[in-house]
Amino acid sequence: MTRIGILGASGRMGRAMADLLHNSPEARLGGRLGRGEDPAALAAHCDVLVDFSAPDALATHLDAAASAGIGIVVGTTGLTADHHEAIDRTARKVAVL
Repeated sequence: MTRIGILGASGRMGRAMADLLHNSPEARLGGRLGRGEDPAALAAHCDVLVDFSAPDALATHLDAAASAGIGIVVGTTGLTADHHEAIDRTARKVAVL
């Protein structure tokens, strides 16, 4: 069963994702983080991260996924060209969607 970690869990999309995982037979909630918490600790216990946080947290979240060797789904909006470059760099190490 896939363990999914949610970054930005207190937001609307993070809460919706957690609700869906509660009833999923194929995946389970590996954990969830809000603003200011350590994504590396969450990544160590998950198979994939899903990021619905803020642009200013993206670099830390990408680093956590790459360091743990797990994929990350980026659902964060308002990204700049610099954010997209960081995503491209991370995608050379782990799966990024």
